[in-house]
Amino acid sequence: MGGGRAWPKVPRSFEIDMPKQMANMALRSALSAKLAVKQLEIWHRLDIGSQRTAALSAVLALNNWSNVLFVGDAFADAEAGAEPGAAAPAQHAKAFELAASNLASVTVLPVHRLNVYDVLKRDVVVLSRGAAIALNHKLAPRQLDRLPAVLR
Repeated sequence: MGGGRAWPKVPRSFEIDMPKQMANMALRSALSAKLAVKQLEIWHRLDIGSQRTAALSAVLALNNWSNVLFVGDAFADAEAGAEPGAAAPAQHAKAFELAASNLASVTVLPVHRLNVYDVLKRDVVVLSRGAAIALNHKLAPRQLDRLPAVLR
């Protein structure tokens, strides 16, 4: 018959995850620090009109940015309202992601994957309007009726 033990030792992990409120406070503090030193920008939509890397490089050179984090959310941008006859926001997000894929100094993240490490690692953080609204809902859930003037 088998040779197994009746009550073997069970490996256990006593690892403790960071509480959600603490992680949200850290993200809020990191974004506030970027805003205080004017390294946080909000664009209406992450769209440069092309999926070419040269077009995004020209935008980075124009703004004198070398190390940038772009945070967008195609679904939030769709709720913010797109112009009639324009391409779907998801197509804009995909084109922007393709343009940034060849640049080592540029990171593109969806808003739900934003973390403190990426915010502090990059010199400039650029949020789409939809991502800023989504972050406002996530980080300040009790103040939904009061949007900052920038987001109105």
